[in-house]
Amino acid sequence: LKNMYSKEKALELLKKHNTPERTINHSIWVWEVALEIATKINNIHPELQINVEKVMMWWYLHDIWKSRNWDHEFNSIDILKEEWLDEIADIIFHWTWYEYFKLQWIERPDLLPKNLENKIVCIADCYYNQNMQRVTLKQRFDDIFSIYRDPEVIERIKISLPRMIDLEEEINK
Repeated sequence: LKNMYSKEKALELLKKHNTPERTINHSIWVWEVALEIATKINNIHPELQINVEKVMMWWYLHDIWKSRNWDHEFNSIDILKEEWLDEIADIIFHWTWYEYFKLQWIERPDLLPKNLENKIVCIADCYYNQNMQRVTLKQRFDDIFSIYRDPEVIERIKISLPRMIDLEEEINK
């Protein structure tokens, strides 16, 4: 289990599941943000003991879903559980599924980031746009609004913004 959370293991799994090259490149580019955040928090608050390797493994694998149809978070969880990476699968949910169900009057707090590693990954995913450029949270949401046309998706993204702003503030304190 020593190399369970390695970059090599993550890349092996991405390739095994036929993840598109662009997605692999995205994962390689943006893991630095999660590493930066996790390292900063560990330096300021060593008592929190963030598992940086686990955050990095998750970051590499968060878009493994693109090798299958349907939703990325649910697909990623399925794939990671198939690969016996339940601990990584447990920190997948972060984007707008909570809001999706909330719009249907269903409370699903299990879909919210529940631990510090999950929160780091969640916010790090917001700091790169579709063009692999590092951006602010506001710029990322503006980018998303310019891409998506589905009114239901736009609505759930809009109502997720305050939650993401709060999460960013929590991570940065």
